[in-house]
Amino acid sequence: MYSDDVNIFVACEEPIDVFVRDLERILRIPIQPGVDEQGTLRSKGKPYPYVYDGSDHHIKLLIGHQMTLMNDDDLDFEDYQYRIYCCSLGNLPFPQSAQISHAFARSIFEQLKATNRYRLMLVEDIQTKLDEFVPTHPIDGLPSQP
Repeated sequence: MYSDDVNIFVACEEPIDVFVRDLERILRIPIQPGVDEQGTLRSKGKPYPYVYDGSDHHIKLLIGHQMTLMNDDDLDFEDYQYRIYCCSLGNLPFPQSAQISHAFARSIFEQLKATNRYRLMLVEDIQTKLDEFVPTHPIDGLPSQP
């Protein structure tokens, strides 16, 4: 089943604000603190302290700590510190919204992969691993394996 719920999990020892600034530089997009009436943007009850609202691209990124998901089969969520949730904006029909979410998530995954800095896992609907990447060489003292 094709879903419009696509996440990129990132293993990174840097504080989230440092990671987000690097993400901004890599993707060349403005990422802002996500704030709601309780002080932090939430989606499905989970806090996402940073957000990219790409209204012009019909996409939103929510970026936060991965702290609630436990390992499940080949989905080793506990190995990743951060989660980038990609969701489409507007009232687009399902097939189109799923295509937008998947294309944008894949683009981000590939750009992060090209840096060879982060261990990554691309997941659909928190159930299906679409791809993963382990850096070939440790960079900045970060291990290439968990």
